[in-house]
Amino acid sequence: MVSCSAFTFVSFVPIRVTARQTCRRPWFLALSTVTGRLRTDTTEFRTRADSSSEMERIGAALADVARVGDVILLHGELGSGKTSLARGYIRHFTGTPQLVVTSPTYLLDNAYPDEGTSVLVGVPVHHMDLWRLRDCVNTTQLDLERVFEEDVSLIEWPDRLNRNLWPNCRMDVQISVPRAQTTTDGEGPRDIVLQAHGNGWVERIEDVIRLFQMGTFSQ
Repeated sequence: MVSCSAFTFVSFVPIRVTARQTCRRPWFLALSTVTGRLRTDTTEFRTRADSSSEMERIGAALADVARVGDVILLHGELGSGKTSLARGYIRHFTGTPQLVVTSPTYLLDNAYPDEGTSVLVGVPVHHMDLWRLRDCVNTTQLDLERVFEEDVSLIEWPDRLNRNLWPNCRMDVQISVPRAQTTTDGEGPRDIVLQAHGNGWVERIEDVIRLFQMGTFSQ
């Protein structure tokens, strides 16, 4: 797996892409105008969500730019808001605003098929919660190789997986509760770091930021 140090770059190199991920060979480079040095295909964006509804809006912004093969890893302690973000993503992706979305702690994976209203026609979205996965076992039942290639997935507690299974092209979402905030009910402010890995995500992060700030989506 390619190791990329996180940075915030200020200029994009325009490239042509297709609807499917295009980052299996990480050749994309960004030029930092601050240091003048070439960087690898990783960037990050920091923001704050003040409520669970804003967490859902971040999820919706990520879903709005979805492509086949997207993998989003959700990092954060219990009660940090991972499921709220996933709920916003899945509701927007499937086009069903009232869809009941809960964390699949005991099932490991909840799959939501396209019912004719999804952002990507015919593509299911998987919501995985790997809290109960121990010692990187039982991953065969998740069919990760196929899911990462053909579907879209959000994964809570991704550290339960062997990191060699993490795709090079992915979005890491780090969620933390500010020290002054003691509630763990999903409400209250949350600090969010979006870490885009691979040109397939790096080139979309500006759109994600814009959509989150404006709150205007395609559906």
